Amino acid sequence: MSLRSQTLWLDTESLFPIKRQTEFVAYGDDYEYIVTYRNVTFNPTFEPGTFQLEPQEIQDDAQQIQFNNYESRAALADAASLPVPDPNMPAEFELEVASHRTSDPEVATLRYEATGNDTQYRIWILNGTQNTTTGVPVQVGEFEARQTRTNRTVRISWSVDGTTYYVSRYPADTANNSTLRRVARSVARTT
Repeated sequence: MSLRSQTLWLDTESLFPIKRQTEFVAYGDDYEYIVTYRNVTFNPTFEPGTFQLEPQEIQDDAQQIQFNNYESRAALADAASLPVPDPNMPAEFELEVASHRTSDPEVATLRYEATGNDTQYRIWILNGTQNTTTGVPVQVGEFEARQTRTNRTVRISWSVDGTTYYVSRYPADTANNSTLRRVARSVARTT
């Protein structure tokens, strides 16, 4: 899962989030949730600071996770400790989003979109070995990968040297699998 953005609308007096819009990607599918609270009344009997976080309550070993978007693949590659590929995309596709989650696990994501239609290619690089043993075996360069299809997304995945790669196309019916495999091979060559 990769968080794209989250926006909060705060009540100016209480700073309570009265609306939240969250966009994220999970398994190649886009999700957007909007939560809005209406007719909110605040209990004035609570003492100020009742729900204030005390810094000493945060454990020293607490992990801070950051989500960042970048303007280019190169900027993402500079920021991430993961090997960020430079894929050979079909000419009509341009980089739309380059994002990075710093830990738990570390994830780098590239999303390419075609102009004039809703076809997308997504590339995820995860720190750690994920389950890549289900699906149809396909050869991606020197690596044996697996191709799966869920809903309208087709995905090729493989793990090497403690890193897992996913290359997906949405919707699955917009191009033949040879294009997806060609993109996956270019990912394998450039990492």
